[in-house]
This record gives sequence, C-alpha cells and structure tokens, in this order.
Amino acid sequence: MFRLVFFTNKMFKSVACALTEKSFLGQQTFFKLFRLERSNFSSKFASVFMTNNYYMSKRKPQHKNVILSPENYIRQRSRNLPIYECQISNTWRDEKIAHITIARKHVSGNITFCIYLVDTGCLGVRETAYTYNEPQEAYETYHKEIEKVGIISEKAPYDLVHNIIYAAVEYAEEYGFEPHKDFRLITKYFLEEDTEDIPLIEIECGGEDGKPQYTENGLDSPARIKQIIKHLEKTVGEGNYHYVIAPNDDEYYDEDDDCDDEELEDEIERIKEEELYGLSIEDLKERFFDLFNEEKIEDPTALPENEYVQLTAITEVLIEELTDDEIITDYYSELSEDLTIDAVENNQTPNSLFQGIQDIDGDTLENLFNEFLEVLSNKKKAQKAISELESKVGNAPLLDYLNLLCINPTNKKKYNKALEECYRKYPDYFLFKMLWHEYRFIEQGVEESLEKFKSLLNDNNLTITHYEHAEYIVRYANTCYNIFDEFNFEKVVALEEFLVDDERPVEYKTMTLLATLNIIKIYEMATYLIDEQLG
Repeated sequence: MFRLVFFTNKMFKSVACALTEKSFLGQQTFFKLFRLERSNFSSKFASVFMTNNYYMSKRKPQHKNVILSPENYIRQRSRNLPIYECQISNTWRDEKIAHITIARKHVSGNITFCIYLVDTGCLGVRETAYTYNEPQEAYETYHKEIEKVGIISEKAPYDLVHNIIYAAVEYAEEYGFEPHKDFRLITKYFLEEDTEDIPLIEIECGGEDGKPQYTENGLDSPARIKQIIKHLEKTVGEGNYHYVIAPNDDEYYDEDDDCDDEELEDEIERIKEEELYGLSIEDLKERFFDLFNEEKIEDPTALPENEYVQLTAITEVLIEELTDDEIITDYYSELSEDLTIDAVENNQTPNSLFQGIQDIDGDTLENLFNEFLEVLSNKKKAQKAISELESKVGNAPLLDYLNLLCINPTNKKKYNKALEECYRKYPDYFLFKMLWHEYRFIEQGVEESLEKFKSLLNDNNLTITHYEHAEYIVRYANTCYNIFDEFNFEKVVALEEFLVDDERPVEYKTMTLLATLNIIKIYEMATYLIDEQLG
C-alpha cells in the first residue's frame, strides 16, 4: 500500500484498474487510494483518479473569490446546493455493503459528489471520499469506470441512502465501531441534517438474525481482522456475531478486460514480477545505474514517472537480495514494542492535543486544527488561522504549539527559545515533552533526554491522539531508530512494514516519512553500489 504514495497522477487509472478486480476488495482499495493521494496532490489530481485520460488534461475550472478549501466548502456550504442525484450499488441488500454516491449541482453546472462505502453488517461507514466542483462529464466518467470493475449502481431516492448511512452508523456505534474519520469531519456535512424532516425508512442491519456480521473481504490485515474479532467477542460474546469470508466474485471481471485476471497489487509489484525477478545482481545493478546516472543524480523524483517507478522497483529488488529476513523481523518486533499504543481519534476529548480547552466539541476543534494544517506553508494564512482559533478557545497549549510550528526550524535561535518557553509553561504536554527531549538529544547530545523520549509512551495513563502518535513515530525514526544518520536497509524495510501494517488512520506525517524513505533508499543504494565498485 505504501508504495502508492510515490505514484503520479498519470498512473492512477492503471493502478485503480489493477487493484479493483474484485468486488468489495476493489471498492475499499479504491477508496484508500483516493484518500491517500488526496493528501499529497491537489484536489484536481485526486479527482483525476476517478476519471479518464481526457479529464487529466483538463484544467480545473477557474473561480473568482473562492476562499474556502474543498473540505471547508463541503462542511459549510454544500447543503445549499440542490441534490443532483444519488446512486447505490445494486447488491447492497445481499452483500451488506453499499457503495453510495451523492451528487450536488453548482449553479455553473459543475458537480460536487461524495462517496460512502457503508457496511450495514457491522462496521458502518468504512471509507468515504469526495471530489469538488468538477464538470458533469467527470462525474459520469466516474460511474463508467467503477462499472468496469464490477460496481453496478442504480439511482436511488435521497431519503433511502440517507437512512442507510445513518442506520449503519448507529448500528456500528452500538458495538463500539466509529465511522471513518473523514465522514465525521467532512462528508457527513454533505448529507442533509439528520432530523425529522427526513422520512424514516427501516433499514435492516447486521446478519439475518440481527446479530452483527463481520465480512472478511481479503483486504483487512491479519492484525485488523484479529482486532475486529476480539472487539466483537468483548462486546457481544463468542457465538453472538457472524464471521463471513467473502467469495472472490469472479463474475465481476473478465479475462479479456484491460485488467488481467491475475491479482495485481500495484505497478511496482508488476514490474518486479514481470521484468526484474530472475535477473542477475549484475543486470539489476546495470539497470539501476542506467536510470540513476550522473545527469539525474541530483533528484530521482525529477525523472519521468515511468523511470522513477522503474528505479523504485529495481531498488526494492536489490534490497530484497541484500537483506536478511530474520534481522528485519527483529527490528519489526522492536518497533512494535516501542511504538504500539491505543491512540484515540483527534476529536475525542479530553485528550492531550486539546488539553485545557473546554466548552467546544471535539469535531469543531479538529476542524479548526485541520484548517490550520492546510495553510501551514503560508505564514500569513497560518497566523490568521491561529487568530481565529484563539478567538474560539482562548489561551491554551494548542495555541503555543501552533505558533511554534510557524517558526522555521532553521532559525535555531528563535525556534529553540520558543520551544524552551513552551516546555517551561507546559511541562506535562505530550507534544512539548516530545519536541523538548528530541531537541536536547539531537542539538545538545543529552543522553538522558533520549531515554526520556523513548519512555514517553510508557505512561499507563497517557491518552494521545493519532496526530501525536504520528508525530512521535516520525521523530522516533530520527532519534531512537537513527534511520537517517546510520542507514540500514533492514531497519528501513522493518519501518516501512510497521507503518503499512499499523491500523492507525492514515496521517500525513507518516505518509511523508514513507515517501522520504523511498528517496533515501535510492540514494543509499547508489552509495552502496558505488562503494562496492570502489572496493
């Protein structure tokens, strides 16, 4: 999954085609790709993932005086748009999985639409995605594309899809399963308010006898499956739920389709399987340096996309040849022991991220926090977002943290002074403790701070958020794991596997770390091979 971070927009469609061969597995992978790429590219490129190459070449419509991000527009204004249409997968009753699309039409004729992958058997809203203000042709192309991979939709009245979504959410919450983070923060605001104005329609949830039904779809990791089963056994007891393994749904794809009938994972895996495995080490090295030569060594990401993907695949195969699986397993176990913690959703209060803030609900706080992160690279906009947040929450540790983020770390004197002041004011605040001990170890060489940094997650009373956990993992890689100063291929592979296998919601920081590791692997492989040649 992590390799998809490095894919560029022109590859989206082929990867989607390769990964969506099978009904539900394809649907959920499709959502994960869509959400993951949206965090790294503009909404224009994210929406391209669900359109054809014609729309890839089209510019996003230009609008004057648009000041809201797509996310904020959906949260604040989308209900003012009329419903254009709703569609739902025609197998939702039998499969207990509903692929729902709700579209609203702008005055310009453009479409904003949200997608909901709803599990009425047990888990509620499993995935959700959205695309903002696109031509109507893009919306129509999206439905043509998903039909090719077996998701056959039919038009449905809004009241029906509204009731399906909320019934599934309520049923899942009865058993302790929360809806997807993006639903709570963004796409639920695309729905009409859940009031008595919406006619109530009885929706059957759970299995045939009303007991919760978990359908293993082939995509959940073993750890995630165990987590769900363990949770069900804890909440309803053994024998009081259904555990179903979904069929392969071979009827959904054709061997003559553009997608092969083999289970392809992604473009890199295809290259490895079809072009690289079986080559000698010398042939792999030769191919590596054909791509990573002196003219291109400055920045491998500037390579044409097909060459960059080829280079990534070659690097991975070389690493497989050079690494020891037992050592990787040992490092993985070390990471699991040091980094595993049951973090909470950012909007759940009380928690350390929003410590000291009262009289404001968690969703609102997280919305404000995310709005700041969206504009962090623009100092003027970031300061404006901080002022808006301050007007709502008053003086709080979060405000000092956000102000600290606005300081360029290369201005060490200013940054270190601000960090020291924050730590003095809030010595028990997780983020400041983390940053302070990292600074004391890296900048001042204080070994005691390294030990304190490593022990931060050992507090049995600690309640940190996914955001803080991701921040800690990134800094752990640099301090305790020493991933950048003493490069070790086994360590990198173990860290990548841990980040991919972990069941936390995707956080931008950890995805950025994965992307960074990929670049570093290429550079380090070049260094290794050159040193080898020099003897």
